[in-house]
Order: sequence, then structure tokens, then C-alpha cells
Amino acid sequence: GLAILLTWGSAERSTQWKHRRLILSTLALILLSGLGTKAWVQTSIWRDSEAVWTHALTHTENNNFANYNLAVVLERRGKTEQAIVHYRRALQARPKDTEALINFGCIFAKKNEFETALELFRRALEIKPDSPEALTNLGIILAKQGEVEKAIGLFQQALENRLELLDAYDDIAEAERRMKIARQNLSPPLDISFQ
Repeated sequence: GLAILLTWGSAERSTQWKHRRLILSTLALILLSGLGTKAWVQTSIWRDSEAVWTHALTHTENNNFANYNLAVVLERRGKTEQAIVHYRRALQARPKDTEALINFGCIFAKKNEFETALELFRRALEIKPDSPEALTNLGIILAKQGEVEKAIGLFQQALENRLELLDAYDDIAEAERRMKIARQNLSPPLDISFQ
């Protein structure tokens, strides 16, 4: 709106200028040079997701969204300890963020810190009792701890809540297969991974 107003206003006022073309061309060149420089500076901020979210956090406080997204990026890049810091900050800003709780729990589950992971998955389920991701990940830990029947119940509940969560079918089949083997006194560890 403002750009249109300035464009038409300038065009109308400049009709009486003696060197109209030269003045407007010079102004356009200066404006485009300034915008080009600003765009070049901005591309350093937008070069990747980590830079974007880090930049957002330098300009905001208690930003759950930026901390959560930076944690996800850092985790994917294998920077687990840095991701933990940002998941904590995200949860300080918004303690009932179920996605952050679940992803944070998965970090601890992958580090075999099951008690912390269980606590985070259970907190997520207190907030959102039908969360397939929290139910499935809680079930995986219980299965790894030998509570296979409880795990199967959680996997089935996850499936009831979201039928397209096909990984839970695989987890049920694996847990049932292992339970059958365990009953025959051959109980190798479960080979299922966190989501």
C-alpha cells in the first residue's frame, strides 16, 4: 500500500521536474542498491535453519517456538547436548508443549536414561492422554524393561488413537514375538527404536 502511494505520488509530482528521468533513475538506483545490500545481509541470517532460529532467539525472550525448532535442528545434526538446553528452555516457556516433551524424552531414551524419558512421556500423556507418539515411546521403554504386556497395551492404544501410525503395528508384532520367545526362556533384548 505504502509503496504504491509513494510510486504514484512521486510520478505525479515529478511531471514538472526539469531533469525528471535523471533524478528518478538515480533515486531508483540508490533504492535498489540499498535493498540489495539489505538482502545480502539478510541471506547470512537465512542460510540455514540453525542460523534462523539462533537469530530469532537473539531478538526474543522465552520463545518456546524458536527454542523448540532449534532443539530439533540441533538434535538432527547430532548436537544432543545443545538440543537438551533448548528443549529445556522451550519447556520453561511452555511447560505443556507435548511435542517438546516427547522429543525431549526420545533424547533420553536414546541415551538409555529411561527414568527421565519415562517421566517426560508420562507428562506428555497427562496433557494429551491420546498422544500416539507418547504412548508408543512409553511402550517401547516398557518393552525394553521387560514389561511386554503393558507395552502391547500401549501400542494398541496408540493404534486406536491414530490408525495411520503403522510403526505401532510393527512394535506390537515384535513385542508379541519376543514375549513368545521369553516364555520359552529365550529372552534376547528387543530391537525396536524410538520415534
